[in-house]
Amino acid sequence: MHSSELQFRRRWYEAHARQFAADPAVERESTTRQAGFARSAEEALGHLATLRRTGDVESFRAMMQAWAVKPDTVAFNGFAGQMLLNQLVKRSEDPYRTGSLLAEALTAPDDIDGATAKIRSVVDAIDAVRSGGQPAPRSAAFLLSYFWALADRRWPIHWTSAASFVEFITGVPLPKPVDERYREFTTRAQELDTDVDRVERVARWWENNRPTVVDPVLIDRCAFGADADAVDHDDLIRNAAALVAFARYTRDLGADVEKEAGRPLQSAAPARDWKDGRPRADTWVDWTDGRTAPGIRIWINAQGMGIGVKPGLPRSGWYDEAAAVISDHPVPGFGVLGARGSRRGEDAGFVGSAGEFLYGRWFDRDQLTELDLRAELLSTVERARPVLDELITLAGGEPGTARPTTAPDPLVALAEEFRRWGYPRPADDIDRAARARFADLLADGALPDQDPAELRRIWNTQAYGGPGPMAPLNAALRDPATYDQFLDTVRYLCHGDGEDADRIDAVLADPQWKIHGLGESVCMKLLAITRPERFLPVFPYKGEHGKHRLLQLLGLPDPTATSRGHVQVDANDRLRRRVEHLFPGDPWGMSRFLLWYVSREPERTDDDPIADLAEDLLIDRAFLDEIIELLRDKGQVVLYGPPGTGKTYIAKKLAEVLAPDRRRRSIVQFHPSTSYEDFVEGYRPQTVDGAVAYSLTDGPLRALAGRAKEAPGTRHVMLIDEINRGNLPKILGELLFLLEYRGEQVGTLYRPDEAFELPPDLWFIGTMNTADRSVALIDAALRRRFHFVPIYPDSGPLEGLLQRWLKKHDEPAWVAGLVGMVNGELIDALGGPHLQIGPSHFMRRGLDETAVARIWRYNVEPFVEDQFFGDQARIDRFRWAEAWRRYQDWSGSQGSSNADAEE
Repeated sequence: MHSSELQFRRRWYEAHARQFAADPAVERESTTRQAGFARSAEEALGHLATLRRTGDVESFRAMMQAWAVKPDTVAFNGFAGQMLLNQLVKRSEDPYRTGSLLAEALTAPDDIDGATAKIRSVVDAIDAVRSGGQPAPRSAAFLLSYFWALADRRWPIHWTSAASFVEFITGVPLPKPVDERYREFTTRAQELDTDVDRVERVARWWENNRPTVVDPVLIDRCAFGADADAVDHDDLIRNAAALVAFARYTRDLGADVEKEAGRPLQSAAPARDWKDGRPRADTWVDWTDGRTAPGIRIWINAQGMGIGVKPGLPRSGWYDEAAAVISDHPVPGFGVLGARGSRRGEDAGFVGSAGEFLYGRWFDRDQLTELDLRAELLSTVERARPVLDELITLAGGEPGTARPTTAPDPLVALAEEFRRWGYPRPADDIDRAARARFADLLADGALPDQDPAELRRIWNTQAYGGPGPMAPLNAALRDPATYDQFLDTVRYLCHGDGEDADRIDAVLADPQWKIHGLGESVCMKLLAITRPERFLPVFPYKGEHGKHRLLQLLGLPDPTATSRGHVQVDANDRLRRRVEHLFPGDPWGMSRFLLWYVSREPERTDDDPIADLAEDLLIDRAFLDEIIELLRDKGQVVLYGPPGTGKTYIAKKLAEVLAPDRRRRSIVQFHPSTSYEDFVEGYRPQTVDGAVAYSLTDGPLRALAGRAKEAPGTRHVMLIDEINRGNLPKILGELLFLLEYRGEQVGTLYRPDEAFELPPDLWFIGTMNTADRSVALIDAALRRRFHFVPIYPDSGPLEGLLQRWLKKHDEPAWVAGLVGMVNGELIDALGGPHLQIGPSHFMRRGLDETAVARIWRYNVEPFVEDQFFGDQARIDRFRWAEAWRRYQDWSGSQGSSNADAEE
């Protein structure tokens, strides 16, 4: 390695160390942390000495567990520290051997060769007990180096932040094998600073604060790379890699740039090599409206740095059009900075396409020492915004056209309606927090150190949007080798070089990256998490809620690309450009709005569906309005009454009006064997690649709640028939809380770490047969959460229903008289209305005395026998013959025809 490369690295590190030291509060906090680490060392090393003396590894594990949670102990109680120690001990088949291994491995080595040998021994032990990616082999480097540093501070601790920082400073990834990784990490850290503790402290500050540093060393690197004839090719590659690492890191300022520009912009950084294959000797960062569109650029070369508007090249002759716009919109302090060979502006030495230029501000080498890059960038964007807006507008039209006058955007009013519906809600804040948490898990360099169970939550949960069932992927990742390959694939997808669409295509098809079960939806969720400045949390392309459907509804053209990756990215970009102005900087809001938009019910052609339903049911419309108001109040009602009163029929018809789309309705029936696992979620056997595996499967409740979340603002209805026949506290579980506190989130029985909610758009209508159980016997907590609506044949909305139905369908009116008489007798005999004969038994065509007698014998009499069990005299009183005789006497008629005449 060229001596200049080592000097470049040290100078770049010192530029960051100076900013770290310039913040007294950060310095104090770091010093306090360092002192705590030193104080904690004696106790931990004492436990290690006890392990070497006794070999009792379980006692050592327990003592370390207690030590790990003490105030002075610094970040040991995590996946790579205490949890790894726990797993090695608890999974060991030979505790004595494990104790001997740890006693030797945790003792500080004499040299780097001894360090790598110790790490290899622990990695072998991890591989022997590893299952589904856990524990992670890379954790061995942290566990051992932490103990070594307690004894000898010359050894750097393999913190995730420190490893990532070293990779950023040098521009070169660390090796994958854990032992070689630590060897290289140690070498680079000690090259940067003889005080490795200082390297770790600067790295932690860098990881937590994400500072954007610029320094003359970047200019000097460009000059070094430009002297290609005098420099070895491998050194040129290392130099170019460091320049690109700066660009890839700096593009994270995209959210700030977007906010200042007032529009969505896509970030980009260069490849390591120029198009002719030479390692590059410059670097740049773009934030543009598209690959060839205008945008903002930071451009650094051997002469200095420019920050300004990049005109792009959307069509032939564009540079002349862009120059005219710039001439019409001069910005004080800005100049035209030309690429080599450009006939415009001052030659700034930029290597670009013929005629390319930058309109902005220039900074000489010496100005970079004290420059606040972020502040200068955002100031430039603010001042350049009128020029940028004009260029982007012109780039979207025909050559020479004036800025178009656009009609009012119809989506503006819809976005306001969406906000009135209830966006944002507390649940939306939780989803945004989930994205930030997932982004930390997926950070470049952090993946191998993460808990596999935490990573799986990204694709197995609905947090920040759900990509769908992932049983094949979960099954594939049980194999440790596949899991390791998966980590490499995810890092390449989220942080690799080149176009996003090309990387997606490679992950889906290239054997180097392809993982069984890793499809488009998971790829798009991973990118939406790590690249929120570009990608929306709308994952599938096809389907009801896919990008293709959204493009159609918005009147946007389909992607012209043919590969799956390019189609996905093109569709994403089209959708984002269409709605970004409605929810600036809020990709979650954009996706929720799009899903709300695609899920909106079409406007009805009928004037009043509730009135039509009331007419069809032959009941008062006010009764249906009352039920709807009760649903708006609590979100759930129970219709209760005797059997045969039409409770289920009314509930079904009302649900059809409230949720006309069949996919937004669900019906279940409870019975004594119904369980939480049947209704909410539980494990079910599935066949995956010919093998039987058990996977957590959504029940009807969780499935409908998921569909409701994916269609915000759209009514969903679940009908629970015979709700009182199940063991409700057992079936509902934590839903008892969520039924009352809509919009709140709790962990469920099988997913305690995943937030779950009942969306306010999900309504429940239950039915309850009072012949089975009185409403008074229902659990008091459940009664408080539901409105209970009585439905009795002799009162309320059903009073006179049978008469109205018989009249409408030209059936004999005496049937209603008979049923009414007997119901009155049952009320007297049983002391209340709960056990009457429902009208629906007789709401059928072709009624006559024979038909009614048949209905009575096979429907009414068994019901009566249940109510008067053991009382034969009362049972006989309500048999058909006796009831018919009493009705004839009561009505004064001698037959059904006379009864009809009298009616």
